[in-house]
Amino acid sequence: MFLALCLLLQQGPVLTVQPSEGAIGQPLEVVLELDHALGAGLLKGGPALALDASWIVLEGPDVIALPGSGGTHTRVRWSVISLESGARSLPGLNLVLADGASLTVEGAALSIDAELGAEEDTPRPLPTPQGVAERAGPLRLAHVGWMLCALLLAAAWGFWRRKRKGHAPEAHAQGEWARFIVLREFATTAGKGAAHESGGAQDVSAELAALLRSAAQHRVGALRPGQADGEWLELMRDEGEAALADELTPLLDKCEQIRFGGLRPTRFALDELLQSSADVLAHLAPDAPSSEEAVA
Repeated sequence: MFLALCLLLQQGPVLTVQPSEGAIGQPLEVVLELDHALGAGLLKGGPALALDASWIVLEGPDVIALPGSGGTHTRVRWSVISLESGARSLPGLNLVLADGASLTVEGAALSIDAELGAEEDTPRPLPTPQGVAERAGPLRLAHVGWMLCALLLAAAWGFWRRKRKGHAPEAHAQGEWARFIVLREFATTAGKGAAHESGGAQDVSAELAALLRSAAQHRVGALRPGQADGEWLELMRDEGEAALADELTPLLDKCEQIRFGGLRPTRFALDELLQSSADVLAHLAPDAPSSEEAVA
């Protein structure tokens, strides 16, 4: 009874933004504060901010849960910037807790100054991109050997598969599944080193997004490589593949956040992204093993 009374006295979830008055390109801290019972916190990964293209998420969500005598206090933090000025508002959140309960959080209002102040005559520069590594940095050079080893493993696997089917080996470009095996081998084998740092994760996510899109085009012939993800997924739904589009949307979104949004995934988060992508590629890539071969 005492515990229930304590939980009733706890404040509801609150979304705040600091500072509440900022400028275009200025980093803003968005914080969600939530009190809840022990074991009834947010689902793994934390909630996502439903922001349009006039916002950029630099960091987050970072989730911290602090246990107390009457329950748990969870704090979720994002760092964002606004690309538009004027009176703005961050959208509210619909939270689903681990015990199945649903909570609605009101949005937060803020004011963003225009590009130029009264005494300014040049635009303010945007902040330096967060966590972006030089593409010609030492990360690539240090792991060329790993990539070559992985390519050899993939070639050997492809030869064994063709031989098992009774076909003579033929020279042809690697399919999406074979290329994914190489990518996963690189991420797994070199994961103890720099593959899960910012630059390595960006390279892995860029190649993974390309593989997912390439494999999907075998099923939906109307798709084109040059289309943006949003346009590409919308066309897929128009072609009657809404279920496939729903599968690909969170995977492509996560790749986009890693490549351009400053997200730095942990080793386990990157492994989870690769596993989810493998499940999709298994029924899209023409060179993916059949269920009988996978069991064998």
